[in-house]
Amino acid sequence: MLIHDPSFLPVAQMLREAGQTITEPIRRRGAFDTKLKSDNSLVTIADTRAQAFLTRSLAAYWPGAKLLGEESFDDRKRWQDSPLLHDQGDVYVNDPIDGTRRFARGDDYGMMMAHKRGGVTRSAWVYYPVTDTMLFASQHDRTQHISWAADGTMRARAVSVPKVPVAEITLRVTSRTWPEPTSLGPYAALQSAFASVQRCESVATDLRDILATGRVAQFMDYNTPWDRTPVAFLAERAGAPPVVDFNGKPATDQSSNFIIAPTRPVMAAILGVTAPMLVGE
Repeated sequence: MLIHDPSFLPVAQMLREAGQTITEPIRRRGAFDTKLKSDNSLVTIADTRAQAFLTRSLAAYWPGAKLLGEESFDDRKRWQDSPLLHDQGDVYVNDPIDGTRRFARGDDYGMMMAHKRGGVTRSAWVYYPVTDTMLFASQHDRTQHISWAADGTMRARAVSVPKVPVAEITLRVTSRTWPEPTSLGPYAALQSAFASVQRCESVATDLRDILATGRVAQFMDYNTPWDRTPVAFLAERAGAPPVVDFNGKPATDQSSNFIIAPTRPVMAAILGVTAPMLVGE
């Protein structure tokens, strides 16, 4: 299938190069330093090297383009003061390794990028270096699953979210404040609505599960642009309902949480619990 967005290929090539020459050799060796940031999130040398490579590559290809990357901040909250959040030019939002704990174990992970202009998301990429596959969407392209053959030939196919009953959905949860990784905290009433509740270790790999099976929803009690922006855009361009906060309002950089659901009934089941609890907030 033809991809219309002219920015697709150069960014795809940057992500593939960063994955295959930086993050994958480090992951396969399994011998690298890890440390905790002040917000208790994990970072490795692969994260910082990949972001530095992507920053240089974008600047060389599009002079004037700016990158808002996770590894530019030691604390998840400090990005809220970044002037790039209000920049009306070309801003690329990047998570060089989404699922750093998975990466440190040697498991699958994603590399995420989104392009914003005028504050509006124009396109998004998630690259999976272990499988050499990618998800991409733009304002002119529905979500595509991209793969590369051994001879370098690229294949693209459109992706649509499968429709699955609510009772068959697994809810993947990330909480920075609740005591247990799979806790639903004050929203424990959701436990009975879904097949299971699991810990979310990577929004990138969860997104792949959502688009491939329709059997996963994400429930995030925090919000950072490099986590939400790419996956929200890709999910919506594949036919998922708009990504919202726990009140049911459109999720933005100012939202403190967000929900990604494969279908409207799944979203309604979640909001049926969260929204009434937040009346007046």
